[in-house]
Parts: sequence; C-alpha cells; structure tokens
Amino acid sequence: MARARGAGKFKKQRILELAGPEILMVGCGRGKYLEFCHSTGRQAFGIDISAELIAEASKRSGGRAAVADASALPFSDDSFDTVTLWDVLEHVPDDCAALRESLRVARKNILFSVPTEDSHPDHSAGVTFRTYTDLSHRRYYDEQRLENLLFMCGEKDYTIERFDRVRPALLYKRVGIPRFLLSTFDKLIWLLSTKSDSFKRNFFVEVRLSKREESRH
Repeated sequence: MARARGAGKFKKQRILELAGPEILMVGCGRGKYLEFCHSTGRQAFGIDISAELIAEASKRSGGRAAVADASALPFSDDSFDTVTLWDVLEHVPDDCAALRESLRVARKNILFSVPTEDSHPDHSAGVTFRTYTDLSHRRYYDEQRLENLLFMCGEKDYTIERFDRVRPALLYKRVGIPRFLLSTFDKLIWLLSTKSDSFKRNFFVEVRLSKREESRH
C-alpha cells in the first residue's frame, strides 16, 4: 500500500485522502507526483507547457504526459475525477482562466496549492525564503484573493488551509550556517512553524464538485 512520505508529503497525503481514481495533473513538471499516483493504483495523466519537462514526465509515467496549456486543456468536460494544480496558478498569465479550465474537466474535485503573500516583502538583503526569489511567479495569494478567485469561477464549496513551510535555504546560506548544523537548525525552524502561520508559505485548496454529479440525477 502506497504511503505519503518524503518530499511533497502533504500533497501526497491529500492525493491519498481526496483524489479519485482518474487524475489530471496540470503543471506536472518532471512527473514526481504522476509517479506517486501510479504507485497508488490511480490512473494519472500530466500536462505541462514545457516540452523538456514533459519528456522526463513521460518516462516516469509510461507516456501518460503531454505538452498543453493550463488555460486551454485538450480534454472534454468531466474527463477526470480529480484535477491537481500544484504550484501552478502563480505562474500562469490568467489564474482564473486556468482554474476554470480545470473545473470544466473535473467531475469530483480540484486540488491546488499556491504560495502565500510574504508579510515581509523587502528582500533586498537576500535573507528570504527561496519561493520569493522566483522571477516566474506572477502573483502571491492571501485568503481574500483566493476567495475572490473562487467567487469569479462560480465556486462556493471549498476549503482553504495553510500548510508546510518553505525551507529558508537562502537564509541559511546568507548567515553561513555550517552544513553539519543545518539539520538541527531546520528542525528548530520546523518547530517554530507549527506555532506560527508566518512560517507557513503555502495554501492548499480543495474545491468539491460532488453537487455537479447530484444535479444530473
């Protein structure tokens, strides 16, 4: 039986708990989560806009991956039980268009994660979390922005929660913490992060579409 462990444990656990047997992974990257889905017995297909990433994802998933745009998915309505968008919406030109496309092809639910807004936006000193130095990020999120996005997509049945924390690798490098102390320091940061939302750098959202199924009967 597959278990959620290692890198991405939170997302893997949500797949085990919430995803249906047929999954579309939008922005699948190199296919790490595709590989995990297949290990659980689920049928997963991945898309990404990068041909280079899809080449690797295809190898890891037995060819179940293709180049496609998140805002124009090449699938018919209700093609998959679950659609995931792990760290995708912050990259696309129009997050509402991308989310609507995922909602269109999903039967059961949408699972997605996005980075939170930083409460300390000045990163000029270089002491920051790595996620806030990614120049491909077009936006960050707070709960109000997420609620507005879901409202624009016509969705009301959802949950929003904070999770995880991004390992402050740039801080470690800047301060010059010796490698042999990194594990201990990281555990200290982890303990602090369980007490404070300021260390939790991601949102997880499930949008439930079960009512769509009920309306057909």
